[in-house]
This record gives sequence, C-alpha cells and structure tokens, in this order.
Amino acid sequence: MSAEQNTQSRDKEPSRKPSPPLPPPTLISLAQMFYTECMVVTGAIPNPFTKVREADPNIAKFQIECVELLVKKTEGNRSEEETHALSNMLDQMRMAFVEMKRSQGAPKSG
Repeated sequence: MSAEQNTQSRDKEPSRKPSPPLPPPTLISLAQMFYTECMVVTGAIPNPFTKVREADPNIAKFQIECVELLVKKTEGNRSEEETHALSNMLDQMRMAFVEMKRSQGAPKSG
C-alpha cells in the first residue's frame, strides 16, 4: 500500500471522540484504582471486560500492599476523609482476599 493510499485509508476511519475532562487526581482516586483491581482479582466483582469472576491471589496481595504503602507514606499528611476512605478500602480489600482464599479451599494457617 502506498503512503497516499495509507493516508486515504486513515482519513476514512471514524475519528475518536475526545474523552470528557477528568477531575484532578487525589489520594482517594489513586487508592480506588488499586481497590477496584483488587475487587476484580479476588472475584468480589466480575471483570468489567469479560464479565467473569477471577481469582489471582498474587495480584490481589500486590494491590493490598500498594494501598498499605500509600497509607504508610502519607501518614501525617492526610485529611480525616482520606484516612477514613483508605482504612475502609483496606478493610474491604483484606476481607475480599480472605473470602477468595476461603472459596479456593486454602488450608487455614495457624
């Protein structure tokens, strides 16, 4: 295909509509990205693309550790709302992880 034909081919493709403006990033929105991924990989919610519930303990553990790191590194610099939101997210992530392990029939440690 010549360069001219390639250009004409691209010109015929529908142009992608620009995304709407996004709100400014916040600590909570950053943590929510890890939270949502954790909920997907623990099977707490279905994968939004495949509509299938998944279970990947390694990725779930990583997501939890990322939010724990955010909590640790922002200690003393968070608002009350941020502290409360991060605490709630971590509680829910940990519970989803435990439920996933339980449903996989993991032996209880201890």
